[in-house]
Amino acid sequence: MPFEHRQTVAKDYATRLQEAFALTGHKLKRSRALETIADWYGYQNFSDLRCNPNDLVMTVDLRDLLNQAVSIVNLHPDLGFTLSDLKFEVGAPRVLFNDSMEKAKQITALAHGFQDWYQLVLAGAPVATIEGITKLHSSIYSEEQLPLIVYQVYSMQYDLVPLTEAGDYPWDVWERKALNEGIPASLSTLARSSLRECYQHSWECDLCLFCGLYDNGEGVLNLAHQYPSELTQALQYLMDTDGGNGELMDGYGDS
Repeated sequence: MPFEHRQTVAKDYATRLQEAFALTGHKLKRSRALETIADWYGYQNFSDLRCNPNDLVMTVDLRDLLNQAVSIVNLHPDLGFTLSDLKFEVGAPRVLFNDSMEKAKQITALAHGFQDWYQLVLAGAPVATIEGITKLHSSIYSEEQLPLIVYQVYSMQYDLVPLTEAGDYPWDVWERKALNEGIPASLSTLARSSLRECYQHSWECDLCLFCGLYDNGEGVLNLAHQYPSELTQALQYLMDTDGGNGELMDGYGDS
């Protein structure tokens, strides 16, 4: 792709990203939008995108799109997880009501020129063109198709963790890192279990982000360093209720 066309496409992406942020009531600086899109392409920065002779193509499989959504979480002032999410309300941790990843996925879809995350994933998110977007939007799936489409997208998540030797799964790697950084063994083991369970039991995407499936466990590791006791209680609740899908357990109170 010639340099000029590459810049034009990237700038169009950045514009859509800014517009998506505006819909949430927040302003994203043009420079940050351009840097984010350059990162999605695999360049170090926007200057590199403009000048690098290597013509990188934005890869858009499910892992790539989830990584892009995580980058939105890190950009957006209202997304991400804090101490407030670890507090209990009406007998459950507030993280159950956090929809950061859902919002980030919607922003990501809009940045690609799609109105819907599931369309984006199933379409493979080709580099957006007006013609391609118009064609896709003219054949939006029916309401009856949605459950199957959601199932198809969630099924793709099983490819996020390839088969490997015991002890080398992402949760094993995370636990070793946590122990090396001084996280207590009990919390490290609990967080390891929650990372495994969120994947194997297909917890809601916001809980998968919280437990570390989409960001290599960086967020939950930061919480473990800052709020170990609160995180322990929240994770234990998620384990005891299978990600909030089971009955509320006695003994969980507001705090």
